[in-house]
Amino acid sequence: QLLTLSRIQSGEFKADIRLLNISNCISDVLLKFEGLAAVANKQLIFDQALSDVMVLADESLLSMALSNLLSNALRYAKSTVSIKAAVHGTKISIIVKDDGQGIDAVDLPHIFERFYKGKQGHFGLGLAIVRSCVDLMHGEVVAYNDSGAVFEIRLNTKK
Repeated sequence: QLLTLSRIQSGEFKADIRLLNISNCISDVLLKFEGLAAVANKQLIFDQALSDVMVLADESLLSMALSNLLSNALRYAKSTVSIKAAVHGTKISIIVKDDGQGIDAVDLPHIFERFYKGKQGHFGLGLAIVRSCVDLMHGEVVAYNDSGAVFEIRLNTKK
């Protein structure tokens, strides 16, 4: 992950931004996590209400960002991780939420920093990668608490 982050932050990685079906992108990533969720005895819930919405994104970057968010969410969830998308004008929000304890208030402003680890963090790279991926796609990512940790990626739906 450190190599990936270095490539992205050095400008070596060039984003291939194109219109992608958001539901297909999320479904592809979720397939990779079904086994991990089953072993952890946790449920993945995907609200597929936006099956025909297109997003401007790089498929590999979006997959990497979502994979890091889902990995964290499954680690900290008590029993459930939900993912959904919502359209707001020319923006789409991809929301990953777990039902865990949430993020400590002292950690919240720093969680996207490289090598920053909260109390139970591992390497401090996953969320830095998420931020870098989203930045390359001209989007933004935010985190907050709402009965667990919530991460929201906001991307453009139109050029």
